[in-house]
Amino acid sequence: MLTYGDFRTIDLGDLTWNGELDLMCPTNRIGTVDLYLTSHHGLEKSGSPALVQALRPRVVVMNNGTRKGGTSEVFAALQETAGIEDLWQLHWSYNVGLENAPARFIANIDEPATIATVLTTPPPTPGAPPGARAGGAPAGPGGPGGPGRGPGGPGAAAHSPAHLIKVTALQDGTFTVTNTRNGFSKTYRARP
Repeated sequence: MLTYGDFRTIDLGDLTWNGELDLMCPTNRIGTVDLYLTSHHGLEKSGSPALVQALRPRVVVMNNGTRKGGTSEVFAALQETAGIEDLWQLHWSYNVGLENAPARFIANIDEPATIATVLTTPPPTPGAPPGARAGGAPAGPGGPGGPGRGPGGPGAAAHSPAHLIKVTALQDGTFTVTNTRNGFSKTYRARP
């Protein structure tokens, strides 16, 4: 938990559901926050709905990768949490396709052609060689080494240039979140 005057944010790192339970049950030992940095890159084993609903964040920043974190279970839990005004993401998540936040809230996005290929290519057949398409066919353009196919595997962002989500807080509880990729900023006034 980090505080600056009336501004409150929390980063629980890779804490999993069982550790979160200790913080929330039988009493919420943290209280509410203005900004929640998703736990474990937005993986489903962290950031339980009970935790997020008890924290009542106004803004969420997901420090996900293109394929690491940003799972559909976490997106669903965030959508079901009352009071969240915006979700900001470090990367466009291939794990949820069209369910990502609007592009202005995402710091790192692959080229549209790469995203279209990821969204329209069926998943590989189990047991197929790396880089193969459904049915075991070898990958064509956009396969290993192609766009969006960095050292982290299919769909891994090249991270060059890398952009970040910047948060600036004032002691009265007002804070501004900025996407350094496009310069989009939004200011959130202190809670009454």
